[in-house]
Amino acid sequence: PSVSSQYLSHAVSSLYLSHPVSSQYLSHAVSSLYLSHPVSSHYLRHTVSSQYLSHAVSSLYHSHPVSSQYLSHAVSSLYLSHPVSSLYLSHTVSSQYLSHPVSSLYLSHPVSSQYLSHAVSSLYLSHPVSSLYLSHAVSSQYLSHPVSSLYLSHPVSSQYLSHPVSSLYLSHPVSSLYLSHAVSSLYLSHPVSSLYLSHPVSSPYLSHTVSSLYLSHPVSSQYLSHPVSSLYLSHPVSSLYLS
Repeated sequence: PSVSSQYLSHAVSSLYLSHPVSSQYLSHAVSSLYLSHPVSSHYLRHTVSSQYLSHAVSSLYHSHPVSSQYLSHAVSSLYLSHPVSSLYLSHTVSSQYLSHPVSSLYLSHPVSSQYLSHAVSSLYLSHPVSSLYLSHAVSSQYLSHPVSSLYLSHPVSSQYLSHPVSSLYLSHPVSSLYLSHAVSSLYLSHPVSSLYLSHPVSSPYLSHTVSSLYLSHPVSSQYLSHPVSSLYLSHPVSSLYLS
């Protein structure tokens, strides 16, 4: 199959392209890279050992954003130095960093600019996460399943959590989401644009109870479906949907 504008700056091992790759930039060696669709629609159906868009890959390097990257199998050491618009990982990703190793990363929807600075164990995203930054380990984080020890150091635009989260920390805006303390059973059924949590909210209408939820900034259009105990909002949160 044709490869439209595919740039490989280093050796590639076992590269399969079943469709055109429009503007695919690889700056280093790739081990077992499978593309079943165009990139500008990058699909990987098999394991990619050490894919970085920013670090050494055992060995895939992307010097530019990968729009619609699909990974259907295990990825070992994935690094993204640029936003990946529509990153799909259907299987485990061992050591996926936008900076550190990740274990069992599952993305069922696009992740635009996802940065992981530490190990993540069982990360699940059921919806798009625009600019997701994880600066610490995430054990079982689903934007669809429970998350244990989730740390976000940068903005996450449209973060969807469909199940309980244990110890969720956001140090930067998720499309400005700030969580300064642990949140137990935090459910977000809709995108949170500019969500700032600086104090604990016990059951803030997130369809489930939340332990230690802090809001320090505006919540414009905040939807809480259940009672909130100790909810502090110092500013509006634009588009905060909690079911």
